[in-house]
Amino acid sequence: MKSNREDPLLNMVAQAQAGDLEALHQIIIRFKPVIQKVSLTASINEQDDLEQDLTEMLIKKILNYPLNSAPDYSSFCNRLYKAAN
Repeated sequence: MKSNREDPLLNMVAQAQAGDLEALHQIIIRFKPVIQKVSLTASINEQDDLEQDLTEMLIKKILNYPLNSAPDYSSFCNRLYKAAN
């Protein structure tokens, strides 16, 4: 398992948890394509709401993510993707 210093995403998560809003924003941007793809599964009238809900869920997951037992980048992405579905 990589340490936080070796994994840019986990490093950004640690920064976001420490209150760095720019780091939080960068993570959201990184996951925006996945959020948009999942939101396309909803009806056209509900896509914006779903995108907002998924973004809110992502923020909560980032802020509460247990960094002391963090997996590698792929596992982290898979967990976030599964949480969004």
